[in-house]
Amino acid sequence: MNKNKLFPLSLSGGEVEITLKVRAHGESYKLVHVFREPTAVDKKVFYGCMSRAELTGGSPTEGGTGYLGAIETLYDRCILRVEGYDLPDPGDRGGAWKEVIPIEHKYWAVEELLRQEGTLAEETAKN
Repeated sequence: MNKNKLFPLSLSGGEVEITLKVRAHGESYKLVHVFREPTAVDKKVFYGCMSRAELTGGSPTEGGTGYLGAIETLYDRCILRVEGYDLPDPGDRGGAWKEVIPIEHKYWAVEELLRQEGTLAEETAKN
């Protein structure tokens, strides 16, 4: 019997649900973002966006997107669906709905996603 402790590569079986509680316009909203688990490639792209931004002085025209751009890239790559938003076309499967989600919500959701999933050290992601 193998007594070695093995690191799990898949924590939740494929989907990660992040719930945000937001107050706006005097109302409280429960907003759910459902992601697929980020792969090592997704995380590498995420850290790569930040690294290119640092190398180019943060100029998006030269391939660097900075932290917010990296957040939005990871969000767009991994998001499956959202709940609690009044979307213009709730049946849209093409992903145009991603454009109307506020960047702050994307930021909060991805920050929590990375906390739950664990993160690669930047040096590891570059290799």
